[in-house]
Amino acid sequence: MTLKTLASRIVDTINAYYINKYLNIPEEKYPQIQREFLTRQLIRAQKNVPFYRNLLKGQKITNENCLEILSQLPIVTKQDLRTLGSNVYASFVDKNWRKWFNTGGSTGEPFHFPIGGNSQFELKGELFCQAQLYTRMVGDWHCKISSVDGRKVSEEEKNKKIFWGNTNKNFPYGATHYSAMYLNAENFPYYLTALNCDKPEVLRGYPSGIYELARLIKETKSSLSFDLKAIYLTSENILDYQVKLIEETFNCKVWGQYGHSEASIFAVRYPDSVAYECSPLYGIVEILKPDGSHASIGEMGEIAVTGFQYSALPFIRYKTGDLAVYGGNRNGVVILDELLGRNSDYIIDKHGNKLFLAGLLFGAHIKTFNVVGAWQIIQNEPGVLEINIVKTHEYSKEDEIGLTEFFSNYGFITDIKYTDRISKTSRGKQQFMIQNLKDF
Repeated sequence: MTLKTLASRIVDTINAYYINKYLNIPEEKYPQIQREFLTRQLIRAQKNVPFYRNLLKGQKITNENCLEILSQLPIVTKQDLRTLGSNVYASFVDKNWRKWFNTGGSTGEPFHFPIGGNSQFELKGELFCQAQLYTRMVGDWHCKISSVDGRKVSEEEKNKKIFWGNTNKNFPYGATHYSAMYLNAENFPYYLTALNCDKPEVLRGYPSGIYELARLIKETKSSLSFDLKAIYLTSENILDYQVKLIEETFNCKVWGQYGHSEASIFAVRYPDSVAYECSPLYGIVEILKPDGSHASIGEMGEIAVTGFQYSALPFIRYKTGDLAVYGGNRNGVVILDELLGRNSDYIIDKHGNKLFLAGLLFGAHIKTFNVVGAWQIIQNEPGVLEINIVKTHEYSKEDEIGLTEFFSNYGFITDIKYTDRISKTSRGKQQFMIQNLKDF
């Protein structure tokens, strides 16, 4: 055994110890633990980050007053953090800092920031939340996992019809990663053969990729030689027509997860529900109205987060750009009755009104959604939508009429175009909405 392998096993053992420790804590104790984590994060920011050192100067932060102190700190946006630059970096982040992340390229707002810095923090929030989710799904976080994601494969692999790759770790993202980038009717048989050999218990990944997989299984009347225990959708908006077909095809329940690269929110969507529950051990979630006040139950607002995972750049009262309907707070577990997607995921009618797509499409039980291979909406003028569709052999003129009528009921003119494929982002995601109207 090499020294590197031994070190990795020691880390895995320590992580498993803390995961199991927190898995057994009753929910009633979450508020107390959340305050402890918040106090730790605020003290780190006060000590190491110039911006927060100035704001928190002279204050003694304790478990008893941490929430009050948090409420007095400013709300910040991605643009604010860009402008502040190194003033929001911890003092230990220097020119040799190796851990950086880029996010937001697909939304037109790229953001480059340092990550990590919590080497002494006993609970790795990401690992705990993933373990808790798998345990809720199938009863054990040691289940066999495979992913459908944005993995890139080499030209050599593509020539050999290998559209997946393997890692040494099963938890939390799966040992086998199937690329959504190359999943189409021509390549589908190779994916199916590999999945039937792989035999995962849980399939996780992009909703658009797993939906496409389910659609091709149904269309080709293919059979699976294994039984999935659960499907876990993440990284894209989840639409109810996707869930319906996926559950019918794989004969198991669909769960959802919402988070982002800033590692400050981990929310779980349970089967047969559109609501999400946010882990209080991962961060603090606020739903804020435009005036900065907190939304009441049933009101819509923008998600703002305070994360416990990173101290190199602490995300404190950070506005995510995502919208949700506030559903209350249970022992620190913030409930999102609906996750409406990014504040740019809307369409604008001829009167200038915004309609958020996730809210509009939830519950829209029209047949067309089940017979399109993929689709994408583009808006360049109010009240008019360009819809690009990849047809299946089941798609008919009647379906086109149904889709046109659906949007017509909300006052939209539709220009439906047919294509062989919808382009994906560099990470293999399908950008469902391209909104070119920015001034509404």
